[in-house]
Amino acid sequence: MAGLSKWLARRTAAVIAVSDDEAIHAHGLGIDPHKVHVVPNGIENLQLRPRPEVRSRLGLSPDDFVIGFVGRLAPQKAPDIMLDAFAAVCRKQPAARLVMIGSGPLDEETRRHIERIGLNTRVKMLGDVAAVPLMPAFDVFCLSSRYEGMPYVLLEALAVGLPIVGTRVGGTTMCVEDGWNGLIVSPDSINGIVGRSR
Repeated sequence: MAGLSKWLARRTAAVIAVSDDEAIHAHGLGIDPHKVHVVPNGIENLQLRPRPEVRSRLGLSPDDFVIGFVGRLAPQKAPDIMLDAFAAVCRKQPAARLVMIGSGPLDEETRRHIERIGLNTRVKMLGDVAAVPLMPAFDVFCLSSRYEGMPYVLLEALAVGLPIVGTRVGGTTMCVEDGWNGLIVSPDSINGIVGRSR
């Protein structure tokens, strides 16, 4: 894939990167920095329902501490890391709940994982539904991805006003000021997610 990217870059006038991290990656592939231009992703204004209404619709109580995960259930998004981190949070936070939105090749494995760690009553898997209308129910958004370009879901979480715990992948540092509107952790780090979330 890197070879193809370099081949295409030699035959184009410009290369668009959707985040600073992606631009740095392009430079690392040997693509001429003068050809690389950062054009961040964007979203339109969101029309949101009130938080109590959305929580009621999802069967969540006002006192629940709700972590949101939105993404394809695939190795890139690391749902296994999300679940193991959530299990550790649950040991310290009895009111913690996890809402997972998305589907993918790891759907069945994710369900088995939830069974194995005994969190059936604390995790809601909603499948492929529109995520943004449900985000007001969340207290925090978690991005556990192993790699990204610039995920729209981070922009959506920011637009809803959610703090973000996100892995240091493409786009995270453009959306999250570590320690101010969220926390940035290393990919594949359960302890990082849990430790920084306390």
